Amino acid sequence: MPRHLRRWRRDGTGWHLVASHYSRPGPAAGPESDLPLLRAVPYHGPAHCHPYLPSRRFSMRPRSLSLVVPTLVLSAGLAGAQSQWSVQYTQTGNISLGIDATDANHCWIAGGTDGIGPHVGRTVDGGQTWDWVFTDPNIGLLLLDVEMVNNNVGYMGGVSVFGPGAAKTTDGGTTWTPMDPKPGAQFTSAWSDFYALDEDHLWVAGFAGGFAGSPDGVSISTDGGSSFQFVESNSGAYAKSVFFVDENVGYLASGEFPNDDGTGQFLGVIQKSTDGGASWTTQYTTNYTTYWMHFVDEQNGWVAADGDTNSIICHTSDGGATWEEQSLPNDTDLHMASVQMFDANHGWAVGWRPGGVNPIISLYETFNGGTNWNPDPFNAPYGPVQLAMVDEHTGWTVGANNMQVGGIMKYSGGSSCPDPLAYCAASSNSTGASSDMDWLGTTSVAANDLTLQAHNLPSSQFGIFFYGANQVAVPFGNGTRCVGGSLYRLTPVSTGGSGEAQFALDVTSPPAPLGQIDSGETWNFQFWYRDPLDGGANFNLSDGLEVTFCP
Repeated sequence: MPRHLRRWRRDGTGWHLVASHYSRPGPAAGPESDLPLLRAVPYHGPAHCHPYLPSRRFSMRPRSLSLVVPTLVLSAGLAGAQSQWSVQYTQTGNISLGIDATDANHCWIAGGTDGIGPHVGRTVDGGQTWDWVFTDPNIGLLLLDVEMVNNNVGYMGGVSVFGPGAAKTTDGGTTWTPMDPKPGAQFTSAWSDFYALDEDHLWVAGFAGGFAGSPDGVSISTDGGSSFQFVESNSGAYAKSVFFVDENVGYLASGEFPNDDGTGQFLGVIQKSTDGGASWTTQYTTNYTTYWMHFVDEQNGWVAADGDTNSIICHTSDGGATWEEQSLPNDTDLHMASVQMFDANHGWAVGWRPGGVNPIISLYETFNGGTNWNPDPFNAPYGPVQLAMVDEHTGWTVGANNMQVGGIMKYSGGSSCPDPLAYCAASSNSTGASSDMDWLGTTSVAANDLTLQAHNLPSSQFGIFFYGANQVAVPFGNGTRCVGGSLYRLTPVSTGGSGEAQFALDVTSPPAPLGQIDSGETWNFQFWYRDPLDGGANFNLSDGLEVTFCP
């Protein structure tokens, strides 16, 4: 999860974690940089241990400050207009960091309770009620991730000192059995990400430190966590997120960032394995710290990344052979944390930005694979956050703030970019068929990538796509005009030798000022075309296409 800085101090007894802040390195970034989140946690590890834990930024806070929280909870989570996100649940003393959902009813969260002490929360009714089913400090200090294979089998883990750092459940989280992703003597471990392909195949990203050092990498299990093989990544950065598309092909994102004293650098490393994690090949490095990743298949993947002054999304469409860095609007001081896609086009990304005392969540949605990321108006005082989208209609994100309040936020609704709808029957033309409208791209105004199409047309004729606000059914020429009200004609196009027509709509350049297309508006489109071989009026029309535009 995105950065909050961890400060360590070394004395004669070892290393001590003394404070953590939601801020960027260097000078204080605002009021939030003066609010320590971590009570002192003794760590008696080796002197060469790096002073930052390679995790999805965890947080804890002393109990003495929890009394000021209730007034904050009452004002948290005021959703902006039109957002389908809302704060579903808050709890004082719970720092929520990891989340996973198997369907619209079952969701689990993981984090820390009242400073130090792991917890797992669960709902079986879509979030109407939540119960805390695990608070065993013997597993570790606090949890960074939870990964459920189904409603019964799952894994969780996080930061541990002289403990296994991970556990498995086979009863939906009611009970948990400790497991050690890197068996052997070790001082501390931080398992930042668990990825289970099925009940047998599990990969765990993170590090475990002992007398011989604290290498980062991936622990691999092919027997449901009964045994593990640890493989060092040799990336030069902390292993943060792992994702496998099948038993062989997987990806690993690692990253680090500068120290408070100005040393170090922002660094992101993306690696690929084709042998189930037994070896890793570096594909891409960037001067952004890479965090959570998601792939929809072997070729198409996205990685959230956080830099010095802004954030990006790294994207590949060729299995990691090349990567592009996608920008986000209003990204100044934005800390991206997580991304999850439904397919190669539609998905969500989440992060946070400073907001005074507490961080403010920032959500983005894309309908074209990340070429455009559209900000969602929802805001609530939470950050570092992680996504668990069940489908395009239901999902959750989870986070915490500097007042030790954990928040669970739910998405309910569906795609805000519905598919266009055909309406109004067309008459047959000289081809013997009737012309029907179609489309390519999306209805996102920000993406501006909608292409109108018309099929089953007479060849080598000219026609015009036009649109208006109303739907009618008026005889016109050899067919029916389906669009009414003020009509706006687009540039004429030819049907060519194939009898097909298309036009790339540019919403930034309407044919007339009153024809401006904005988000939330519904417009109706139709294609008029010449058809001299059919006789009569020598022209005809396609059916109509109703298009509702989204952000």
